[in-house]
Amino acid sequence: MEYVFWSILLLSGFAMLLVGADWFVKGASSIARRLGVPQMVIGVTVMAFFGSAPEAFVSIGAALAGETDIAVGNIMGTNILNICLTLGLCALLTRLEVSDLTVRMEMPFLIAVAAFLALLGCFQGYLGPLDGVILCGLMVLYFIYLVKTAYRGRTVSESTLLSDTSVIKGKAVPAFAAGLFLLVMGSSLTIEAVGSLARAFDIGERTVALTVVAFGTSFPTLVTSLSAVRQHKTDLLVGNLVGTNLFNLLFVLGVCSLIDYIPYSGSYLTDGLAVLFTFAVLWLCSFRKKELGRVGGVFLFLCLILYYLFLVWRHLFVE
Repeated sequence: MEYVFWSILLLSGFAMLLVGADWFVKGASSIARRLGVPQMVIGVTVMAFFGSAPEAFVSIGAALAGETDIAVGNIMGTNILNICLTLGLCALLTRLEVSDLTVRMEMPFLIAVAAFLALLGCFQGYLGPLDGVILCGLMVLYFIYLVKTAYRGRTVSESTLLSDTSVIKGKAVPAFAAGLFLLVMGSSLTIEAVGSLARAFDIGERTVALTVVAFGTSFPTLVTSLSAVRQHKTDLLVGNLVGTNLFNLLFVLGVCSLIDYIPYSGSYLTDGLAVLFTFAVLWLCSFRKKELGRVGGVFLFLCLILYYLFLVWRHLFVE
């Protein structure tokens, strides 16, 4: 019965992360508006952080606790699910437009970051503080790029990510504080439950993080993306998901590297190469017509199925 208790605790952690991310970002957005921060800056900040808040708190919390398997596994698994599951499912439901900037600049940059991490894994075998500084520095440059493109006329809309923040008008600070509390508590419960479930089922923590935890932390992004499809607000959906994955690799993994040395060789490197392959498939499916259609969605789903079959094989015959 022990695994039932920890499963309930894990689901409770996921629920806290889902609600906490929503309240935290809505509260932060409302506070920024009151402080006079331009709407465009708020928009790109929301797009960068909303989809990454749950995995950021889980992975950074895991790094602080010395659980590097959970930290890395969650980041890699979430990135794969964001592309293969979320974008794959949305592309099956409707044709997704992809902006020229996303195809020419953001997707190649995402692929380059994943390739850079793979090279570090091959020649260095780990990510350390210096690598963390480089990743966080690249995140700052990417954020500056987002702000500049927004001011040059690129449309920025929060509606594809979260509902109108006016629902918490007058309650911005309490919502922000409550969201932060739920994110911290939810990440703590998730980390504790994952370690216990891994021991109970005799499964590696990284495997659980790559699958179960990654699904839980990417679930808010899946929900809001499907809501955007239902409301026919998909013009920025692909760009938003690309930005979320960049935030995961640059900021979240960068901060984790500043906290502790992150293993990035062997099976870790294999997962990183899977992420790189997924990004490349997304770019190849969308660069010619500047859209992601049903055929691309099918390819992304196949990538997810093949990767999960590989995880099963690795667990049964390698680990």
